[in-house]
Amino acid sequence: MRRKLFLITGLKNDCRGFTLIEVMIAVVILVVGILAAANMQITATTRNTYAGWLTEAATEAQSHIEFLAGLPYEDPNFPGLADDDWDDKDGDGLAGLDDRTAPTADGNATSADGRYNIFWNVALNQPIANNKTVRVIVTWTERGAPKRVVVDYIKAQVI
Repeated sequence: MRRKLFLITGLKNDCRGFTLIEVMIAVVILVVGILAAANMQITATTRNTYAGWLTEAATEAQSHIEFLAGLPYEDPNFPGLADDDWDDKDGDGLAGLDDRTAPTADGNATSADGRYNIFWNVALNQPIANNKTVRVIVTWTERGAPKRVVVDYIKAQVI
C-alpha cells in the first residue's frame, strides 16, 4: 500500500523541509531585492519632481518670451542697451546678454506661485542691426541649490 501511495503522489515520507540556513539566505536575497526596488522608486520620484520644476520653469520662460515678443519693437517696456554699451561678460558672443540676474537685468518678475524669479536682458543690434536679442532667465531653488533655465529670442524691427 505504501508503494502505491508513493507512485500516485510522488511524495516520500522522509521529506525534511528547508534548513534554517536556506531560509536565511532566501530572506537576505529577498531583502536585497526589496531595498534595490525602494531605492529605485525614491530616485524616480526625485527625478520626476525635478523634471516637473524644470518644465514649469521652461514654461514660465517661454510665457515671458511670448509677452515680450508681443510688444512693439520701440515699446518702452521692451528695453535694450546699444551693443557698444555692453561687453560680453559671459563669453557667449552676445554683448549685453548676461546669464547673471539682478542688478544687471533689464527687468524682473516673479511667477504667479512665487516659486520662480524671472529676469530678462535685451541687447540692441544683436546679432545684426535692427534686431533685439532677448534673454529670459528663470531661477529657482531646489533643495538649497540654485537652478535656472535660460531662453533666447530674437525680435526683428520691421522696416
